[in-house]
Amino acid sequence: MYEGMNKRKYPRQKAGYFVSYRVKDKKGVYDISRTKNLSQGGMLITTGKKFEKGIQLEMMMNFPLIRQRIKITGVVLSSREVVKDSIYETRLRYVGLNESFFKKLGQFIDENLK
Repeated sequence: MYEGMNKRKYPRQKAGYFVSYRVKDKKGVYDISRTKNLSQGGMLITTGKKFEKGIQLEMMMNFPLIRQRIKITGVVLSSREVVKDSIYETRLRYVGLNESFFKKLGQFIDENLK
């Protein structure tokens, strides 16, 4: 893993939170996963299948900074196989994130995940 300077607009921090996800606008059950890292701009999660770039995922999460479960939409930037035919690392960028939550998330990351 790269240990140099983080040049991202929103630096990612290691964090393992449970997340339920499914393809946006599709009926059915959510799959459950964990985040590997997150930032104000997006997150990396493990998934049980490969997703094509541009697919939108609807995610439900509990964050310590918010009392209720929140719904987040993320667009897939990439999905890379880690274990043949079973585990993928899927990078997501948030879309349509509430401005208030965006600020709270940044503050939470700064204070708790460094």
